Amino acid sequence: MDRRAFITMVGGSMLAAPLVSKAQQAGKVYRIGYLTPFPVDGLIARSFRQGLRELGYVEGRDIVIEARRAEQRPMDLEKAAAELVAARVDVLVGATGVAVLAAKRVTATIPIVMASSADAVVQGIVASLARPGENVTGMTTLTTELASKRFEILKEVLPRLKRATALWCPESEISHVELRHSRAAAERLQMQLEPVPYRADVSWNAVAESLRLNHPDALVIFDCPGIPIGEVVDLAFKQRLPTMSA
Repeated sequence: MDRRAFITMVGGSMLAAPLVSKAQQAGKVYRIGYLTPFPVDGLIARSFRQGLRELGYVEGRDIVIEARRAEQRPMDLEKAAAELVAARVDVLVGATGVAVLAAKRVTATIPIVMASSADAVVQGIVASLARPGENVTGMTTLTTELASKRFEILKEVLPRLKRATALWCPESEISHVELRHSRAAAERLQMQLEPVPYRADVSWNAVAESLRLNHPDALVIFDCPGIPIGEVVDLAFKQRLPTMSA
């Protein structure tokens, strides 16, 4: 099975499975554990609740949602995941791939659904897309494979593009893979790629100053959940800097 077929199948099963369970266990109140590095009342969480309502689930009647937020650090997320396991949830939902990995470390029996992941195989979440195995299913965005495509699109939109800066996260394995693919694409397209690292312990002002001094023709943002995207967007607008992101 190819990756697109897997994603389509998984998306369909995520929607259909709750309906089957509801028919089989009428009257049961399901406990859903929701693990996220984002605000528990933010846009993503609200969209998740809206999707459940559209499927006919009413909080307090059919489901109870136990939400936990932790920074995108493995140990913090693992502690929050352990709290959800202790709360005896029926299913765990991880908002990011790192959250899903934390959930996997604390339970091998509770079903885990990944709302999104950069590349589930590269991140070690599943063995393969054809045969995921274990107790995880969900969505993956194939960020690493699309890294080259982003540079191709930039070059198509900006034919005179010569220098691009890549904002990346050295702590992220996904970011390293993206950088490798991006460097190959830049070389093929006869572009110069200048990586600028972003680390959680470094102030955004220092990174922004580095970007300003580089004066690139375009900016590419890798898949880094910790990057302050609002500040990046403000900088791009002020510098009239064409920007492409994962």
